[in-house]
Amino acid sequence: LAQAANQMVNLRYGRQDESESDRLGLKFMTEAGYDPRGILELMQILAQSSGGRKPEFLSSHPDPGNRLQTLKAAIQKTFPQGIPPNLEDGRDRFAQAVRRR
Repeated sequence: LAQAANQMVNLRYGRQDESESDRLGLKFMTEAGYDPRGILELMQILAQSSGGRKPEFLSSHPDPGNRLQTLKAAIQKTFPQGIPPNLEDGRDRFAQAVRRR
């Protein structure tokens, strides 16, 4: 019983760490001049590919759908007037880097 309780506590910290990673990732990417909608695309892909997931309280990561909603709210709070058009989505630069390899 003690082992199960300890595991549940550790899972909670893992989810908190992942949530902090999401917040910091959003902060760093916008400070670097990237459009934050890219992180939303990532969470949508994770949500689609996570069929048969165990309940969030048994997982080390927050549910991708919950992460998506939290990130949307954070983007709205950061950019209440909308996302500035000068932020780069990075697709072209990424494609060029992949082609060079």
